Amino acid sequence: MADRIGILMATYNGAAFLHEQLASIAAQTHRDWHLYVRDDGSSDATPDLVATFAKTHPEQVTWIEDDLGSLGARGNFARLMEVVETPYIAFADQDDIWHPEKLALTYAVLRQLEINAGGDTPCMVHADRRIVDAEGHLQAASFWASRGLSPASFPTPEAYYAFCLAAGSTMLINQALRTRSLPVPDAARMHDCWIELVAHAVGQVGWIDTAVLDYRHHGANASGSGQMQSRRIWARAARLWRQRGLQRDVYRIYFDQAAAFHTQIGATLPTAARQRLEEFLSIPGRSLPGRFRAIRQSQSSPPGLLRRLVFAWLSGGVSRR
Repeated sequence: MADRIGILMATYNGAAFLHEQLASIAAQTHRDWHLYVRDDGSSDATPDLVATFAKTHPEQVTWIEDDLGSLGARGNFARLMEVVETPYIAFADQDDIWHPEKLALTYAVLRQLEINAGGDTPCMVHADRRIVDAEGHLQAASFWASRGLSPASFPTPEAYYAFCLAAGSTMLINQALRTRSLPVPDAARMHDCWIELVAHAVGQVGWIDTAVLDYRHHGANASGSGQMQSRRIWARAARLWRQRGLQRDVYRIYFDQAAAFHTQIGATLPTAARQRLEEFLSIPGRSLPGRFRAIRQSQSSPPGLLRRLVFAWLSGGVSRR
């Protein structure tokens, strides 16, 4: 029980790929796991597949039932976080394929973090992932490399106010971080973005620079993006220009999330960190030179020169809720 990992799976019409994901969970070399599933109103065979899996693993599956209706991916995972009580928590998308050592690798790193920082310290570990297509054919050996990213791209905790890196599907967190992350606010971009923000602000974060699962990109994913980006800066700039309206909407969500973070966590931050957060929140109301100054002073911007420039340019048109 001391090293038990609760695996939270939010399902919705996932029958096409769910069998492979459940099989990959059953094949984990870390054997002390318990799967918690909450369905968001599937109209396909998803509940039947989970029920069949539960029959073959009767002591390791819990079906969460409530009268809350459809909550969406973020709300579904947030609800699962509220009920799980295992010492460690992982998150499973319904259409991925976990590598057999996924839980074992992330658990080993997380335990070392806890030993170094103390068991009451909120801790999180995350890792890279491969990208595969709907049939499981490899598209990219590294999601991070396909996006031109790595954990080293984020020099400060404040950088996560403007960009998410960790995927919930690769995360392992401890109970202390779960407690600090609840409740997951409606303004959160997604449960994993919120957890990552909290972990970097009040806890310890580790990562594994290797893929621990196959992320299936099939065009109907509830979260995440498998789109590989051109490494040519002009091609990327042209794409961002075409999608500038959508990108502004993304920035609005980040600012809304940061405002919720200020409300929920801000009072517990050291004074300097709280001031940087408030500087970040002031960015949309400033002139372009003022936005550049606020970005520098808050230490908050997406990684990479092009992303920083686009953020400074487009954040001026952001209208927060």
